[in-house]
Amino acid sequence: MDGSEKKMIFSTACQDLNDTSAEIKSLIKMGLKPNDKVILISTYTIDGKLGAELVREFLISKKLIAKGNIQIKEIKGLQANDGKKFANEGIKNLLSSLIKYEYENIVLNVTGVTKVLFLTLPL
Repeated sequence: MDGSEKKMIFSTACQDLNDTSAEIKSLIKMGLKPNDKVILISTYTIDGKLGAELVREFLISKKLIAKGNIQIKEIKGLQANDGKKFANEGIKNLLSSLIKYEYENIVLNVTGVTKVLFLTLPL
C-alpha cells in the first residue's frame, strides 16, 4: 500500500468517525496500523459479542487492520447484570487473560461499558 492509499483510507475512516463507536474512534486516533495486533475484549453478553463483531468487521472493511491481526476474546462472567458474578468470575477471568501479555508491549484501550464496570466495582 503506497502513501496515497494510506491517506485515502485514513481520510475515509476519519470521515466515518462521527458515525462510529468509541472503540473505533479511539483506535483510529491512537494511530492503528494494519499490521498491529488487536484483541477486542468482549463482555459475556449478546450485546458485547455483537459489538465486538461489528468493530472487527468495520476495521477490516476499511483496511485499518489486517484480517489475521484482529481477534475477539470473550470473557466469561464479564457482564453488568450480576455483581457477584462480575466480581468473582468476570474480573478474575479478565485478569487471567491479560496476564498472558505481561511481558509484551501492549496498550489497553478501555472504552465503552468496560470502564463503567471497573469504576463501579466496590473496593
